[in-house]
Amino acid sequence: MSNIKYKKFADINLRDSFFDSLREDYPEFDTWYQKKAKAEESAYVLYEENKLVCFVYLKIENSLDTNIIPPLYPTRWVKIGTFKIEARRTKLGQRFIKRAFDFAISHNIFDLYVTAYDKHIVLIDILKRYGFVEYGKKGNEKVLTKHIISNNDLLTFSEVCGKLEQCPLLSKKFNNLPISQKNVISRYRQDLNFQLCCSKCDHFFHFYKSLELPDDLSFIFPTVSTRETKKYILSIYPEYHTRMFSDSKLHTESDSILCDISESNSIHKVYLSAISDTQFLKRGDLLVIYRTKDKDAPSANYSSVATSLCVVEEYRSIYSFEDEENFIKYCSPYNIFSTKELKHYYETKRYPHIIKMTYNISFNKRVVLDKLRKIIPNVSYWGFVALDIQQFYQIIQEAEINDSIVVY
Repeated sequence: MSNIKYKKFADINLRDSFFDSLREDYPEFDTWYQKKAKAEESAYVLYEENKLVCFVYLKIENSLDTNIIPPLYPTRWVKIGTFKIEARRTKLGQRFIKRAFDFAISHNIFDLYVTAYDKHIVLIDILKRYGFVEYGKKGNEKVLTKHIISNNDLLTFSEVCGKLEQCPLLSKKFNNLPISQKNVISRYRQDLNFQLCCSKCDHFFHFYKSLELPDDLSFIFPTVSTRETKKYILSIYPEYHTRMFSDSKLHTESDSILCDISESNSIHKVYLSAISDTQFLKRGDLLVIYRTKDKDAPSANYSSVATSLCVVEEYRSIYSFEDEENFIKYCSPYNIFSTKELKHYYETKRYPHIIKMTYNISFNKRVVLDKLRKIIPNVSYWGFVALDIQQFYQIIQEAEINDSIVVY
């Protein structure tokens, strides 16, 4: 499997049979395509064995499409203008949905939409799984929209603060503290008197309720919630890391390291581990993925790096499966091992801890071990490291991601 490429329309063969179905749906497709080529626009593509298998065109729209009924709400949008994947490539569809989210977030945009005909059932189902909802119509096509939940949604917070500061029910010890988003939420959770006061303030109550996120981790993807979760570093050997987290491949690695397996494309990952204490992981816990050093690297200080942020969906012990068949059925869609390897692992119980997670964020800047040691001192074993909230946010800041989608 090759890496996703961002190629100019003019450099992609318009006569490729891949585009035939688009011509059937859109008679003006060739004209539209040639217009984009002349404008030197680009699209995301992926080839497997020199065959085009996926094409996605993303466009930032600052003005609203007047043909959509009802009209979209006024904001900046990313339109998924053209999205086609080869049949039976649903995991590849997941990978390109993630790419669309990454594109939007990189431009500080949190609303996306796409149009699709009713017959595109598989594509619509994939989109709905990751938070797209049916919004309206554009001619004979459905319009589906996705809002990426972020800290930018907390627009009423200054109003809440003003109300709280003037609230006669709050004791002086609370009023004397500077009110900020973090300490209000923290105090609300931890202090019963503060909760009692705020419960009498309708404005604050509705504000706090608005912070609740759906429990469906796929639906709110790629948003990451730090609330009432534990945070860890989880190490993965290089030979497994890039095959699992293809968008987190190091710049020094060749594309050939990406194997031709659909599991690499999935947003969901299943990781088999023998590391102690991983059995205490809970749904919603956050994992900073740490790629250990290459075998021939002289030092781990700069070759071992934190690359990604994942969210735990489920932990299972290998002993919880009724039999080998159920174990393989659970692991196969989302891990990188062959059926033969999985059978061996089930027989030997070599990796008893099974962690299912979503692959939410690839770091823009890899955080090297030398920096991690300064953030988290006195760590003797980096296989599985608990993080406090301050350490977690320091790593996130070092990673240079748009942390708006890391909601606290």
